[in-house]
Amino acid sequence: MFDLALTRVFGAVCPGCRSRGSWLCVSCAQSAAQPQPCPRPRSVDRLFVGRAYAGVTREATARLKYHNERVVIDWLIDPVVLKLSNALAARSQTFSRGFLDAVTITWAPTTRAHRRLRGFDQAELLAAAIARELKLGLSRELGRLDNSPQTGKSRGLRRVGPQVLALHPVEGLVIVVDDVVTTGSTLSAAASALRDAGADTIWGAVAARTEWGKTRGPARQM
Repeated sequence: MFDLALTRVFGAVCPGCRSRGSWLCVSCAQSAAQPQPCPRPRSVDRLFVGRAYAGVTREATARLKYHNERVVIDWLIDPVVLKLSNALAARSQTFSRGFLDAVTITWAPTTRAHRRLRGFDQAELLAAAIARELKLGLSRELGRLDNSPQTGKSRGLRRVGPQVLALHPVEGLVIVVDDVVTTGSTLSAAASALRDAGADTIWGAVAARTEWGKTRGPARQM
């Protein structure tokens, strides 16, 4: 909470070095760690990860998730948008000209309790920004049946994943957006529901990836 107080009194505070004057200084932005290779979650055809969930990326994610500081969104999605753009361009070369019209962007929904408490869903905000940058359609395709968050659970319980259902029939390529991937169970649950609803191809897109055991629990709630 100290950094949040600094922001209110002195203006933006860099989440990496705590310097004032900019929400993210150039040095910290350039030092953000790249993600390590990771296996695709079950039922997901391709996975696109922006950065490693560490350092400045971890703190920037916390600012969005816990304090609704939306200034971090563009920076969080930049590498994901680039990777998706390249993948879509390559895929469109082998499909008809209307291929992109059949691409839908959606998000892995948070629990109802978290949405009521925060007033927003951070994955939805990221998905909306990605859809805007890629000029693709955004649609709420998934609902959350359970009200138990993944954060704080043991690895075994996290692998069980949340209970997710598809809200509508869907077809074509669906890109599911989330803020962080750990075990991949949330994306797997979302992808399974979408595949049952008719999706042909499912891609996962996340701002960051955490390695289990290195960053247990949520980032510091500033």
